[in-house]
Amino acid sequence: MDDFPNETSCLLEDPESRQGTTPTSALNPQIPSISQVSTPTTDLFVYGTLLFDEVVQAVTDRGFRSVPARLRGYVRCAIIRDGRHEPYPACRPEPPGVISGRLLFDVDDRSMNLIDRFESEPPDYECRPVLVECDDGQLVEASTYVALPSLIRYLAGEWSVDQFRKDHLTHYLASVIPEMRKQTG
Repeated sequence: MDDFPNETSCLLEDPESRQGTTPTSALNPQIPSISQVSTPTTDLFVYGTLLFDEVVQAVTDRGFRSVPARLRGYVRCAIIRDGRHEPYPACRPEPPGVISGRLLFDVDDRSMNLIDRFESEPPDYECRPVLVECDDGQLVEASTYVALPSLIRYLAGEWSVDQFRKDHLTHYLASVIPEMRKQTG
């Protein structure tokens, strides 16, 4: 997972660098301010199947700017339920663990709802706020999906990005995601 075409620096414009400027909406009250026209967004840390741009695209019908990032104090685990390895991972808090993943920027509400549906079948996760470290060292508040207590007993060993790519990615794109989209409308 080394080649990510939409990779950018984690550093975003510092709002204080704009101090002393007058917003366009203040100059012309007929032009709405950005807060009046923008939709809420979430920065989302992903560490499993959503590491693949094509999975994100298939689930949300769009792509997002992203950077490599780490989540400290958590571990990514394989899920073994009834003797069967699930193709997707889960994470749980476990200091001093570190999960390497990606930080997706500005995930809109519609896309978050679609990702919630994707992550809720079966209902194994909850979306929690976390602090993520980008490769440039910047810390960013984000959300991520963490295993529910009912799933913890099934977490064992490591989950492999490469194994998912080899054994499951094609099936996810051809069957799992279209079926999920069909069921959820």
